[in-house]
Amino acid sequence: MHADPTGLLKYLGAVGFLIPIWLFHLVPLLIIAGPVWFFGRKRAKWSMWDFAIVAIPFAVWGVLMIANDSGKSLSNLVEGLIIGCVAPLAPIIRVLIAERQNQKVLAVGLLVVLCLVATGLWAFVPGLPE
Repeated sequence: MHADPTGLLKYLGAVGFLIPIWLFHLVPLLIIAGPVWFFGRKRAKWSMWDFAIVAIPFAVWGVLMIANDSGKSLSNLVEGLIIGCVAPLAPIIRVLIAERQNQKVLAVGLLVVLCLVATGLWAFVPGLPE
């Protein structure tokens, strides 16, 4: 077996481990946001930024976890599920105030806020006991 001086295999293994967590992250997100996207389509004009909440905040958190997981344990993977529970707030907010704000700016702003929430979870949640 060859040595892996770059540590690439470690990162690929971590990404493969995060994929099932991402699928669990989708459950609360799609259960709540799916109907909001469907029934709110007349109030809000959905853009790609609205649907990016499915992957980008989790990806931000996942990259941060892979880059620096010092002090974190497997129990901290619950942070990914928390992101899935918080993310449906974005389409709900979009439907509630769609007519009062620039829709594209609001969609991008909510995506940025969700990415900041993901970063905050990574930064401020300490290593949880297993």
